[in-house]
Amino acid sequence: MKTLNDLREYAKAKEMNESDIERLIDEVESDGNGYITDEVYNDICYGIDCETENI
Repeated sequence: MKTLNDLREYAKAKEMNESDIERLIDEVESDGNGYITDEVYNDICYGIDCETENI
């Protein structure tokens, strides 16, 4: 399991805009304690990669 904070740190490392990071975090569904599945984490990281690398 990953956390929303793990996701935030990944997005920061990819130099994603801070306001976009917060919008993304607000939209991600977690278990109520900030945990997300590895599958969701990986899917979102792929999306971040696509956005930040202009694929």
